[in-house]
Amino acid sequence: MRVTLIQVGDEVGFIFPDEILERYNLKTGDERELIVTDYGFELIPIRRAS
Repeated sequence: MRVTLIQVGDEVGFIFPDEILERYNLKTGDERELIVTDYGFELIPIRRAS
């Protein structure tokens, strides 16, 4: 799946395709942890203290 990087204010981002938003139940304002790996990066749910 390809995405195009876009300018967002002074930063760069991309728009998630609707298919991904629906599959992972993502909504505007959701927070995720960004993990950098040898292969790129992953977005994972933030673990909340119980």
